[in-house]
Amino acid sequence: MLNEQQIDNCQRDSFLMTKDFVSYEVHDALLTRACDMAAELDPATYHTFFFTTDQERTSDEHLLDSEGELHRDKAVSLNKVGHALHDLNLLFD
Repeated sequence: MLNEQQIDNCQRDSFLMTKDFVSYEVHDALLTRACDMAAELDPATYHTFFFTTDQERTSDEHLLDSEGELHRDKAVSLNKVGHALHDLNLLFD
């Protein structure tokens, strides 16, 4: 059961942090695998980019003009990496 503060936090932040959801060992394994997956990505294979701080820049023209070059490390350039990871990678299941 969630308490009132947890419900309020979740509604405000769109996520809920919980203590001891997974062990430190599982956490480290998940983080390592996510970093490995980020390192394996080839930004040139993606066709649409956007910036979380500037939602107006969503056109493919920006991507084509950038020649697929990232301005920051891939691991911090990712957004919404968690979609369906549990279906795509057994470790996240």
